[in-house]
Amino acid sequence: MIIGRNDLCYCGSGKKYKLCCLNAKPKLPIGTKVIILGIVIMLSIGAGLVYINARDVDFSNSANSGQVWSPEHNHWH
Repeated sequence: MIIGRNDLCYCGSGKKYKLCCLNAKPKLPIGTKVIILGIVIMLSIGAGLVYINARDVDFSNSANSGQVWSPEHNHWH
């Protein structure tokens, strides 16, 4: 059954469909919201770990040991 714009709304409000639920935005199911939140949390944790690992690299080591950092090989020579 197709609801016309001027028919009573199916939600039971007593209003016409065009004034009630026609332009209502569809809501995301709770499961979808949980999945999106989980992805955001995992990406945040991953970004934090990358930041911590990048921050802990000590480039001052080359002056004391006589070694040179090789960006090409990503280690000390």
